[in-house]
Amino acid sequence: MPSSKNNKLLSELLPDELDRLRPHLVEIELVEGDVLCGDVGPVTHVYFPTTAVVSHLCSAAAGESIDVAATGHEGVVGLTFASGNWSPGQAVVQRAGRAWRLPASVLRAEFAKGGSLQLQALRYQQWLMVQMAQSALCSRMHRVDQQLCRWILTRLEHGDPDRLAVTQQQVARMLGVRREAVSGAATRLESGGVLHWGRGRLHVMDRDALEAGSCECYQALRGHAQRLLPVMQRAA
Repeated sequence: MPSSKNNKLLSELLPDELDRLRPHLVEIELVEGDVLCGDVGPVTHVYFPTTAVVSHLCSAAAGESIDVAATGHEGVVGLTFASGNWSPGQAVVQRAGRAWRLPASVLRAEFAKGGSLQLQALRYQQWLMVQMAQSALCSRMHRVDQQLCRWILTRLEHGDPDRLAVTQQQVARMLGVRREAVSGAATRLESGGVLHWGRGRLHVMDRDALEAGSCECYQALRGHAQRLLPVMQRAA
């Protein structure tokens, strides 16, 4: 059952709160590409990822979308306290894996009790807002190669410390840029020995160089996470 070894937000709850949620938690497998909530309809469930990673996408009318935030084992997908049972944009599974699913009505009832779950959920919702704001700034102010380094580094925080299963086309869509721009940036990083990227597999060879190639957004995000999320404070 939920513990500090899988979803970190659940691990921060008081024992009696977790006991109340436990009968309603169901462990499920999330498939890459699944839309968990957003424009598809009312939010009926929330998800606490353990090994899966979920991207929060903002879409244009023409169908293009960009990645504005991500949720992994540190958080929850589907918070709708300020908007009833609707969530803007879409939450889409980026990396397949497992998660705990909980009826949204159960979470809202526990939230209303004003315990530690309320505090952790509000902190996490603020963390999502920080990611979105930083993403907007980054896409406007920084070069594609810097954005690419930042995106890779943030995704490495959610799993394997030096490998990602992702194609250049997928990253281009996430960043809202042309594939050729990502390919050119990746080629320059590969020639510098920073990473190797082929057949949908990205392997970071030099983490320090990758961080040096990123804009200040990555370090800014790490600082915000350590201030907002207790589990990140202890990891620092």
